[in-house]
Amino acid sequence: MWPSDHRLRTSPGRTPTRIERRIITVRLARRWGPARIAFLLRMAPSTAHRVLTRFGLARLTHLDRATAQPVRRYQRAPTG
Repeated sequence: MWPSDHRLRTSPGRTPTRIERRIITVRLARRWGPARIAFLLRMAPSTAHRVLTRFGLARLTHLDRATAQPVRRYQRAPTG
């Protein structure tokens, strides 16, 4: 009989943690996009992009150029 939850218990195709850490380290140190990171680490750009997305680092435009910290933008409520 099938269990009520049909999700996989493991993900055999997931990128190893060591590789994920290398991708994130290169992203934070050099601020490169997934294509350049993938070329450096000899992997598919889609893999690098998927890892960056999983850790919330997908868009370079969302980072401050000087500090590489996420930019927080605030908007005032319209008056009138």
